Amino acid sequence: MDIDKIINDIISEILKYIKPTKEEYEKLLGIYEFVRDRIAKCIEGHFAEITLQGSVAKDTFIRGESDIDIFVLFNPTKYEDKWFEENFLPKIVNCFKEFKSIIQYAAHPYITLYVDGVEVNIVPAYKVSSPQQIKSAVDRTPFHTSYINSKLSERQKDEVRVFKYLLKSWNIYGAEIETRGFSGYLTELLIVAYGSLSELLKAATTWIPFKTCIDIEKYYPSTRDCLRKFRRSVFIVVDPVDKERNVAAAVSLKSFSIFKLLASAFLRKPTIELFSSAPRETLDTQELVNLVNKRSEDINSCILGIEYEVLNKVPDIVWGQLRRAERVLRNVLKSYGEKYIYIDTWLSKDLQKAIIFIEILGCKNKYHLHIGPPAYETINALNFIIKNSDAIVGPWIEENGRLYCLRRKRYDYATIIRNALENINLTALKMTKIISDDELDLLPLNDNEFRVWFTEFLMRKKISKLGKIPILKL
Repeated sequence: MDIDKIINDIISEILKYIKPTKEEYEKLLGIYEFVRDRIAKCIEGHFAEITLQGSVAKDTFIRGESDIDIFVLFNPTKYEDKWFEENFLPKIVNCFKEFKSIIQYAAHPYITLYVDGVEVNIVPAYKVSSPQQIKSAVDRTPFHTSYINSKLSERQKDEVRVFKYLLKSWNIYGAEIETRGFSGYLTELLIVAYGSLSELLKAATTWIPFKTCIDIEKYYPSTRDCLRKFRRSVFIVVDPVDKERNVAAAVSLKSFSIFKLLASAFLRKPTIELFSSAPRETLDTQELVNLVNKRSEDINSCILGIEYEVLNKVPDIVWGQLRRAERVLRNVLKSYGEKYIYIDTWLSKDLQKAIIFIEILGCKNKYHLHIGPPAYETINALNFIIKNSDAIVGPWIEENGRLYCLRRKRYDYATIIRNALENINLTALKMTKIISDDELDLLPLNDNEFRVWFTEFLMRKKISKLGKIPILKL
């Protein structure tokens, strides 16, 4: 079996549907030139270079999914961040007042316009001669664009598109806190590093989390030196234009694992099915209620929702605080002996409401196993025995030398959750209620997007798709 030929045939087939058309290129170029020329008139008298950046500039975007990134580069000795916010942004908003615009926030504020159905980001930045002179992260972007354009062939750009399409299909594309996956620049660098999608997939099957460093420009003498520099990173890809930066820093262990699993499955049985999103199953309101009730009866689980009003509408800030709350809840519940916990968060599209959902398996047991210290740690062991002398069963010593006892639960989850969350400062969120699984009518079940999400939360069947594809034995 010529696996490379099969993979190339699959790539060619996918490109028929995701490679931009000539009409799309012309439309995007026309919008860019229109916006560029108007910006030039708008800031006349202020010397600046207006440049096209992002996936359109690098020609690695997917059909129908592109936005346009326009960077306005100013002299760093003549302008400051304060001028961007107080002068540049209001001037641009006024110059494009017939278009819908939103002021967004990253390293510093920028503007998003909507022109003829296309999102256009106008980003003020500083024009510097090298990445070592940048004043903010966005100043590095033009160097990224130049590097990728100097390295990728037309065929490789197409393979980047297919790679992005695969990641999008499995919800691991994007470095935002919500996703913690592979950024666009990272996908481009991985194709540069390995030369093709086929070779990338083969290499990915050998990656080891926390022990993989891809250093295209060979800045570090050895993998050990690279790992030491970026310690505690799940995955490391050294930025070719800035050796101090790990482009893959945002990649979570979950996203890393999903991609490695996909690579292995695809190489065992190359199939276009892995590149397509399965239809998202949606249960209606009564079916969801029935599923929650059945889950409670079958596996003795509890489902709780912590609802928040969103006060700050900046997505990365909101998601950062939601993920922080998830970590706190997971750790606190585990400290109470709850080992089997699943947590995820739904955020409404309008950024008005968020709900952190927790499923705790075995939560309706009246007793819980309390794990103590090793009995040979005598001071701690004696304190454990004294403290738990009234336990229902035990304390006893297992063969591993550790103390255990069985105690009656003396807590309720709502109180634990409320106390835990009151001790962390979530400035972007305001808790409004805690919803138990017998209060499902308080959930936004009339919202179809929510029902889709909640169905996936309950069923967690996405990767089961891999088990339905015939796999060739290695």
